[in-house]
Amino acid sequence: MSKDANVYSESQNPAYTPLHIAVMNCKIETVKTLTDRGADVHAKDGNGRTALHLAIQMRPKDIVQVLVEHGADIRFKTWWNETPLHFAARAGAKEICKLLLERRADVDAHSEEGETALHLAIQWEDEDIIQILVEHSADVKLKTETGETLLHFAARAEVKEICKLLLERGVDVDAQTEEGETALHLAIQQEHRDIIQIVEHGADVNLKMEGGETPPFCCVSRTSRNLQVVTRKRS
Repeated sequence: MSKDANVYSESQNPAYTPLHIAVMNCKIETVKTLTDRGADVHAKDGNGRTALHLAIQMRPKDIVQVLVEHGADIRFKTWWNETPLHFAARAGAKEICKLLLERRADVDAHSEEGETALHLAIQWEDEDIIQILVEHSADVKLKTETGETLLHFAARAEVKEICKLLLERGVDVDAQTEEGETALHLAIQQEHRDIIQIVEHGADVNLKMEGGETPPFCCVSRTSRNLQVVTRKRS
């Protein structure tokens, strides 16, 4: 790179700076050179992502480390209010999650849709990252904009151990979404055999969805093998 090169200039894509390009190509020496020469670590691409967001997507921890050491804001949000921690959880980047949390990333920061990093980790069934987030005091009772709890996510994804963990930590088993769905409704809809676990934690089998469907009705309408479990609890 020449001495007079403009480290702020944009590439062919008007939203990308040279730093973005270097990060996406995992060129750590170029990243070091650009940041040492004052490249803006907070410049955003067309989606509001900084070089740090992009680095986490690519997953090289050493580049993430360089950016953080050069002042990259670990709480910086995209246009959709997603933080670097959201990106790390989605990417399954365990060590990067640890790095961000050690530097006091907001574990409960929520996106435009109300999803936290923990929602994403459960959605992707990543038990290692779920454990890391919970150990850093992630709030297990938060809801999305549509009223979905972490238990809804876990029931849909059929992650049995996470369902247990959430219930043990006091998540409301009967919490309903905007459409009236409980975790039990979702588990039935997905034909998840481990539905008995949710029922045994006191789920109300008489709660109705927006259309009036109770869990037993959902079982019947889907010829579900879980009807016996649900009706036994009901009686």
